[in-house]
Amino acid sequence: MTDRVRILIIESFTSIRYVIRKEIKIS
Repeated sequence: MTDRVRILIIESFTSIRYVIRKEIKIS
């Protein structure tokens, strides 16, 4: 359970970072 939660948090954090990077590149 803990490992699954950790992976979910890491995945969401990575996706958020990717979106922020894309937005910065666009602007």
